[in-house]
Amino acid sequence: MIGVPRSEWGSQAQWAVTAPLLAANLYGVGWALPLALGLCAVSISHYLAKLGSARPYRVQVRLGFLAVAGLALAPGLARILWVPLLGTTAQLLFGYCPMARLLDLMPWNRRDALSWRLVLGVLTRRPGREGLLV
Repeated sequence: MIGVPRSEWGSQAQWAVTAPLLAANLYGVGWALPLALGLCAVSISHYLAKLGSARPYRVQVRLGFLAVAGLALAPGLARILWVPLLGTTAQLLFGYCPMARLLDLMPWNRRDALSWRLVLGVLTRRPGREGLLV
C-alpha cells in the first residue's frame, strides 16, 4: 500500500474492503451491508483483544462506525450509509478520518473545555499519514 506506513496496513485493508461494500449496498447489493458490519465487528474484537481496552481510537472509531452504519438497517435510513462511505473514503485516500475528529471532541477524549476554537482546530488539523494519496 503506497504511502501507508506498514503498521497501518491491516487497519487500512479493513477500510479498503469496507468502503466498496458500503457503496455496493447503496446500489442495491443486499448482502454487502451485513458483511461490512460483520467485518467491522471482527475488527473491533481484534483490536479489543490486542489493545485490551475500548479507549484506543482504533476501537472507538470502529464502534462509532458500527453504530452509524448499523442505523442503515432500520427501515427508511438506508441513505445514512453515505455518511460512513464518505468518511471511510476520506480516510483511505487522504488520511482524514471524520469519525476520529468527532471522537476528539467527546468529553472522554479531551482535556479542554469544548469551544468553537477547539472544534475548528480539530476539524482543520492536518490529516494522518495513512492516506493512499498522502
